[in-house]
This record gives sequence, C-alpha cells and structure tokens, in this order.
Amino acid sequence: MRSFFPNEWKREYDHIIHEAYQIVGKWAKGQAILSLAIFSLTFVALHFVNIVFDLGLTNIFTLALLAGLLENVPYLGPLLALIPALAIALGISTKATIIVVIVYICIQQIENNLLVPKVMSKTLSISSLLTLLVMLVATGAFGILGTLLAVPFTAVIELLYRRWQFYKNGEEIPPEYQVKSYFERRAYNSLFAKSLRSLRRLTQKIPYLR
Repeated sequence: MRSFFPNEWKREYDHIIHEAYQIVGKWAKGQAILSLAIFSLTFVALHFVNIVFDLGLTNIFTLALLAGLLENVPYLGPLLALIPALAIALGISTKATIIVVIVYICIQQIENNLLVPKVMSKTLSISSLLTLLVMLVATGAFGILGTLLAVPFTAVIELLYRRWQFYKNGEEIPPEYQVKSYFERRAYNSLFAKSLRSLRRLTQKIPYLR
C-alpha cells in the first residue's frame, strides 16, 4: 500500500502507521491490566462473600476468569459476566442472588470510577461517544471481532482526524507529531531530551531568563 503514495507522502504514511501500531499496543496493554484487575477483584470478592455469608457458590475461579476475559468487550462485558454468576446464585437462594448482584455492581463501580480512568488515561484518551458509535458500526460489519476492536479503531480514527485538522488549518504539526525516523523518535522521547524540553518551557515562563 505504501507504494501507491507519492514520495513526499511516504514518510508521513510511515509515521501514521507507526503511531497506529503504538495506539493498538497501548490499548492491548491497558486491556491486559484491566482484565487482570477485574479477574483478581472478582475472584477475591466472590471468595470473601462465599465464606462470610456461607453462600455455597461454586465455580468461582471460572466466574472470575469469565469476568476478566469479558472485560475486553466494551460496555457489554460486565453485564455478560454477571449472567452466569446470576444463574448459579439463583439455583442456590435469593440471599445468594442479592449478594452476588451487589458484588458485581460494586466491582463495576470500582472499574468505572477508579481502574478505567487510571489505566486508560495513561494509555489512550478517546471520546466515549465516538467509541460507542464505532462499536455499533463495527459490530454490525464484523460481528464480535468489531466489538472487541472498537476502542483501537476509535483511537486510530481520532489520530487521522487530528492530523487532517493540522493540514486543513494550515498549522505546523507539533514536534511530537512530526515525521521522524526510528532513531529520531528514540532521541526525542529519551529522558534527557524530555528534561531539556521541560527546562526550556520553565525558562520561558521566567521573564528575566528569556
């Protein structure tokens, strides 16, 4: 596909592809952390209430594993994870059903208000509304695979839109978005280079140091 672009666009194409790979990598890392966290929380919480309230729950490890895996499904994951847990609890007692529902609601609150903001703010920063729209379109077009990949698709769409805005407005692309070779990117992102940029920004804020 690269060969279809004029020579002056090939470096830009390389950079966009590189950044898209980075986005997918960050998303995968964030999802792995979230999945592990939800698995651990579910496993510990279900074990705790099972012992404290003597519920007689079975297959706790399997339920926790399902919760961790379904964390990769945007929006619908927590609900899908609750269904098998609810089915097991309904076969035990009303008390078990109520406690299991409360446990899953608490886990979802911890996920939405603590885990997702902490993890994803360090990996991806994208629009929730755009993610939902992309998920609906991608699910209709590609099924479950589209659902799973809705978040990285959204991030790549925002990447392309951001760069198009730079060109449309005739703005100079900021240094962090400029096309660089592999070694240039490594140099730009090095700790030493970041320290120099921070020092330069600091001196620009102090009038007598300008």
